[in-house]
Amino acid sequence: MTKKNELIPTDLTQLPSVQVGSDEDFDSLASATNFLQRLELKSKGVLIDMKVVEPGSYCVPKGNNEADDLGNKIDLIVLAKKPKAIDMSDTDAVVVSYERESEVFTDIEERAAGVNSHCMYGATFLVFERSTRKCYEFFCGTASLRRCIGEISAAMTVTEEDIKRRGLKGVEPHGPITLNLGSKIVKNKQGNTWFVPVITPSSNPIQLDEKEFANVVKEITKFTTLDEGGPEKVKTQTSGRAR
Repeated sequence: MTKKNELIPTDLTQLPSVQVGSDEDFDSLASATNFLQRLELKSKGVLIDMKVVEPGSYCVPKGNNEADDLGNKIDLIVLAKKPKAIDMSDTDAVVVSYERESEVFTDIEERAAGVNSHCMYGATFLVFERSTRKCYEFFCGTASLRRCIGEISAAMTVTEEDIKRRGLKGVEPHGPITLNLGSKIVKNKQGNTWFVPVITPSSNPIQLDEKEFANVVKEITKFTTLDEGGPEKVKTQTSGRAR
């Protein structure tokens, strides 16, 4: 005879399914973020020291010394670009400016040449990466990366209107050109080494499905909509940074 409150073993595998929605729905919710994640080429730093990322690899930092290592060769398309200057000297109030002719941008640009200034400037790109099927910010804010701005920009969509407005010669309208980004190590006269991008056109164009296309349009709109209130002052984020 079963005693009162005694637990009777049962087969819990017979319980009905309680999931509403597809596995893809929950995967997308788990990775959802209000911040545009960054794509970075890593040479040195904590992520390298902790062997989270290999030197010369492209990665997506996730905060708390975590990152997704995408390897030293990735494919992407370039969707949009804008100027960017960032002052990280005060980690409690990082200053970001997207106005090239503003005093804030100019001040950051001038101070960036100093040692340990924690200031960077250049162009930042909205890109879509093939393997992760996600959009990222790729900031060309160092001297080495700024040299890549022209090459990366050339892979962006060119319309008939662009050709007329910019007076381009010998250029036909085209959509975004898929790029392959590799890396190589360089060395200066002082013996310091770091990795720089190696950029070549990919022979395998990236295609987007309807859902990806709709998301890309949304991300382009967000990326190119600038706050008219002046430079941003944002708290340092663990999972991303301000656009």
